[in-house]
This record gives sequence, C-alpha cells and structure tokens, in this order.
Amino acid sequence: DAALLARVSGPVLFASTSLLLSAGTGLVACDLLARPLEQGVATLWLARPVGRGIYALSRLAGALGLGLTAAMLVLGGATALLAARHGLSPLPGLVGLAVHALDAAIVATLAMTVSLLLPRLLAFFVVLAWLQLVALANGSHMLGIGFGGWFGAIEHWGPPIGTALLYAVGPWVGLAPAPSEMFAVGLRLVAWLAGAIALLIWGVRRIEPR
Repeated sequence: DAALLARVSGPVLFASTSLLLSAGTGLVACDLLARPLEQGVATLWLARPVGRGIYALSRLAGALGLGLTAAMLVLGGATALLAARHGLSPLPGLVGLAVHALDAAIVATLAMTVSLLLPRLLAFFVVLAWLQLVALANGSHMLGIGFGGWFGAIEHWGPPIGTALLYAVGPWVGLAPAPSEMFAVGLRLVAWLAGAIALLIWGVRRIEPR
C-alpha cells in the first residue's frame, strides 16, 4: 500500500534528510568564519566599529540563510508531496521544518566554533561524527534500546536533535508525544543553541586575526 508505505517511510526520510542538510549547513559554517580569519580579510571588517561577536554572528547568519533556504525547498517540497499524493497532514512537516532550523543552527554554531581551533576540513568531520553519535543515541532511545556509559550520557545531556525531529513528524505514523515532552525537548534545543552561541562569541574574541 503506497499510502501506508509513505506513512512509515515519510518520518524516517524527513529526519534523515534534515540531518544531511544540517551537516551541509555545518560545512558551510566551517568555512565562512575561519577562512577570512586565516586570510586576514576579517581585519578589514574588524578595523571598523564592528565587534567580533557581531562579525561572527553575521557570518553565522549567512551560513544559516543558505542552509535554511535549501531546507525550505527540500523539506517543504517533501511535505507538500506527502500531503498532495498521500493525504498526510502538512502540519507535522511544518513543525519538523521549525525543528530543523534549531538543529541546523546548533550544528552550524558548533562547527564554526570548532573551526577556530582545528583546520576547516577536520573541524567539519569532527562535527559530523558528533552529529552521527547524537542521532544514533536519540534513535536508539526512541526505539527503546538503552545504552549506558558515555553513550547514554549523550542521549541524556546532549542536544535532542534526532528526538525532536521524530517527535515533530511522529503524528504521520500515529505517534503523538505528550505536550510536556515536546516542551522539554524544545527547551533543551534552545538551551543548547544559546550555549553554542555564547561559546562561539567567547572563542572568536580570544582569536587574534592575522
């Protein structure tokens, strides 16, 4: 049954595509700040009355603008197709798109921060490995597979990137989390984003441009 297959595969494909788009946004973010700092171009901007924090946030906004534009086309298009061809409600897809925006912002901010310490390509692979670990921990928790040690700590204390995505599109397969659970997951995402932005601003203020 094509409709049943769409209901089952839709959330998985939506979440997987969202993670790939977040990784792509992180790749762009790794280059947008580290490259001008290495090449000395950033000093031309910082010589003006522009603070380092504002400069870093403007570069981050550029990376997010590119990434979210691609996400609106891909994820928005997927939601429209599922609604038009299989009669699924577009609301979970729209909520998932909002969750993706938070996820991509966290990944891009952390990638930009790590790029201040490591070469850009290495920084991207570090953030990509971290994103995969977080998604794996979230997915195993959703499936009821419990892991202890540091892997369980990732699920308990890390950003619920995968969990939030599956919660958002879960109504497509009849899985509706409690509002309190959605609120707790959203609060953790916002807290991680605020912490990542603070870490980026702190890191860029400690870097001496060439």
